[in-house]
Parts: sequence; structure tokens; C-alpha cells
Amino acid sequence: MKTVTKLGLGLLVVGAAILATSSGAFDSMAADRGIGVETAHDADAYVGLDYPNADQNRVIRLQSSEADSGGCFLIFCSDYEYDDVEVTVITDQTASTELIIEDLRVERDGDGITNEIRKETAGDSLRVVTGDFECQNWRGQQAGSTTLTISLEVSDGSFSTTLDREVTVKCVSD
Repeated sequence: MKTVTKLGLGLLVVGAAILATSSGAFDSMAADRGIGVETAHDADAYVGLDYPNADQNRVIRLQSSEADSGGCFLIFCSDYEYDDVEVTVITDQTASTELIIEDLRVERDGDGITNEIRKETAGDSLRVVTGDFECQNWRGQQAGSTTLTISLEVSDGSFSTTLDREVTVKCVSD
């Protein structure tokens, strides 16, 4: 064989070996970085939700000592009534402050202590969901509860969001 042929064959083998094996520059990558994703609490989100009469678990506890009416006089008793209880306050916390409520529904499930639910506009808020509740009285307030599911859809034209939140209303027994 001629020297040029041997040299060409040798270069061909070396070139094939280089192509078949990696150089080590980018054959694998590893990073020791984490990622954390959090959603904002209801009060801090674009659609602010506040539960002024509820605890951190979204439970409103109705105490007979705080009732608007009801109680016993001698042997006559009437149910305890709680009027205009604020369940949820919905606010617009976007920079544009142009949120529009497309849909707002409140469904109830439970002992039937709910007399009426209203969705009103008030002050700076988009809506305030209020309710009238009644707790049975049989020589003291009796335990009972209802769960209100608030379904909300809002939009500002560039984005829209839907959410469902449950708020429990409980009659605390005496």
C-alpha cells in the first residue's frame, strides 16, 4: 500500500473514532438547583377573598350571646337569629383594578340554618356575600351547621380565573 493510502485510511479510522465517542464537553449536565412554586393566600391574590367572621379554617361560629334576636323569656323560647353576617368579601387587587365578576354563585348544604344569602356591592369591594342564619333554641342554642360553596369567575379582558371556596357556618350549642 502506498503511504498516502495508509495515511488516508488511518485518518479515516481516527475520524470515525472521534465521532463515535464524546468529547466530554456536553454529554451530560446536572444542576443542584431547586424550584419552588407557591400560590398567594386568598387575601393576597389578584382576586382578594376575605372571611371577616371566620377563623383560619373558614369556619364562622355563631354564639348565642352574639345573636341579633332570640332566646328564652320565662318558659317561652324563640330561635336565635343572626342577620347580615359577612361570609366573604371579594376585592380587586390587580394593578388595573378592572376586574369584572362574570359569575358568582353560592350553594348551601347542611342543617338548613341559612335563611337567606345576598351578594351585594359595597364600598371598594367587588362583592360582599352576606347571610341571615337561624339557630334552633331548645333551652339553649342547639348545634347545627351548613356549608356554603362560593363559586366565582372573574375577568379583566386579558385573563380570567375561577375559584371555589367553602365556608362553614356553625351554631355553637350552649
